Amino acid sequence: MRTAQRFVKNLFSLSVAHIAAQIIGFFVVILIARKLGTVAFGQLSFAKAFVSYFLLASNFGFTIYAIKEVAREKKSTCQYAGNIVALRLLLSSISFLIFWVLLFLIDFTVDKRLILLYFGLTLFPLAFDLTWIFSAHERMEFRAVILIFKEGIYALLIFALLFRFPSAITVAKLKLLAIILASLLCIGLYLCLFGRLRLKYDRRFLLDFLHGALPIGFSLLMIRVYYNLDTVMLSFMKGDAVVGSYNAAYRIIMALISFGGLYGSVFLPTLSSQIKESNKNTRSMMEKSLKLLVIIAIPLGIGGTILASPIINLFFGKEYINAVVPFQILLWACVIIYISEVSTNALIAFNKQRQLMFFVIFGAVSNILLNFLVIPHFGSRGAAVTTCISEGIVFTGGYLTIKKIVPISIVPYLIKPIFSSIIMGTILYLLKGLNVFSLIIMGIMIYVLVLYLIKGISSDDIHLIKKIFVRH
Repeated sequence: MRTAQRFVKNLFSLSVAHIAAQIIGFFVVILIARKLGTVAFGQLSFAKAFVSYFLLASNFGFTIYAIKEVAREKKSTCQYAGNIVALRLLLSSISFLIFWVLLFLIDFTVDKRLILLYFGLTLFPLAFDLTWIFSAHERMEFRAVILIFKEGIYALLIFALLFRFPSAITVAKLKLLAIILASLLCIGLYLCLFGRLRLKYDRRFLLDFLHGALPIGFSLLMIRVYYNLDTVMLSFMKGDAVVGSYNAAYRIIMALISFGGLYGSVFLPTLSSQIKESNKNTRSMMEKSLKLLVIIAIPLGIGGTILASPIINLFFGKEYINAVVPFQILLWACVIIYISEVSTNALIAFNKQRQLMFFVIFGAVSNILLNFLVIPHFGSRGAAVTTCISEGIVFTGGYLTIKKIVPISIVPYLIKPIFSSIIMGTILYLLKGLNVFSLIIMGIMIYVLVLYLIKGISSDDIHLIKKIFVRH
């Protein structure tokens, strides 16, 4: 129970902060989208997607692999911190030089070039992002503080200055400033908890470290391809207005996906430390996690598909009506990603990151080829479908591989959530003329009730939750 309590404590503290940060960030995005319109919003979305590849080059799987390693050997914290920050600064400098050259080789407008420049400068403060250390030590409350601070300060800056200086360039400047301030806070917390940060290049250490981290980095690169390549390709093929509408849908999806990633960020260090200590409860932990994620993901897909139009209209307005169908399609990519969290993080915990890399590369190559085929004819709808296909490929490969290591099965956990979601979805469809917030609350209540009545949630599950959350 001690492991379960620690796991839920970390998940709870990070979840509360993450929910608050997502709410703040989401309303900031809505404000920007409504204030600036589809074209400027599309420019910002393109800049974020374009720069993300250079950001990844400066953190090529390093922090994820380090979380696993430090979780097992916490005494090596300072060694990992000094080497990784130094390595990231070096790679950030190289990435920025390449980025600077491309900035002037590609025929961008002056405004678009400035937006890209401010986004590109975030490479340097993000090199000092040490939140992965707090994750490795299972001290998620510090990561939560940094998350809330970053989103909060960005929101304050946007609300204070966007109405006075309404432009995409203003947004890019404020984003850079918020990241700098959050990085300074992160460094301060690290110094308080772990002492001086000594930057160094330990050649032998880095070679061993890179051997384990690079497969994860290649996997992240390929994931980044099918997360952001569609935005880049839509910008060149269909224009900024289409990108703006597509990314209105994508922003909601990414907010939802981040909750799955949130679970994974707590699941990975806990599973890694448990594998080292004892294999006895590993299967139980993985099965319970899989069951929980399925219970959350299935109603999200069905309910979100039915309520897609009023959700988009409520948050972004009628100007973004073309975002509805891509949103409905991308929701199912979100469902797959949620369910994939167990197998993906388990592969890393069991040192199977090379297999994971293979599956992700296959999914990314499929994504690239399909995007070139479908975007010219089907635009953002085609891009959304290819994202679902790519996620399905990665999930299938990861799930079948991890089953050979730990004999788990998803099938027993699917039937009752699907049945409960169909009942919920039918009622939502019949009542879809009501207020969207009322429908969401009603849908959750109906789903949970039906799931409980058909014993999709057992009394043992409820008892476990009570034991975890009630302090004695």
